Parts: sequence; C-alpha cells; structure tokens
Amino acid sequence: MRAAITAVLDIDPNFKGLTPEAVTDDEVHVACLSIATTMDFSDVVGNAEFQAALLAIRSAHRRLASD
Repeated sequence: MRAAITAVLDIDPNFKGLTPEAVTDDEVHVACLSIATTMDFSDVVGNAEFQAALLAIRSAHRRLASD
C-alpha cells in the first residue's frame, strides 16, 4: 500500500507537496476497509481467470509446437 501511495504521489500533480509519510496508518486502514466493502471484485476475478486461461493456452501452444 505504501508503494502505491508513493507511485500515485509521484505522478499526480493534484497532490503536489504531499509526502507518503503524510498519509497516516489510520487513513490507509480506513481506505482499505472502504474499498474492501464497496469494490466489485467480479472484474478482478474475471481478469485473473482470463489471464490464467491465456497462460494455459500459451503453454499448450508451446508444448504442441515443440513436438
């Protein structure tokens, strides 16, 4: 989470002057709870399934191409 905060602060000019250290552990905790209770994880699961399927297909393709 801290690395993500640093990455956002590095590229988003809206937060110019704010350091990663300025974001408290309580703010991180509340933000994580908020996302965990409101985020629709079906997109994440669907993307993970797609990526796994693609990897399996590539593996089979490599195996069959080497025969």
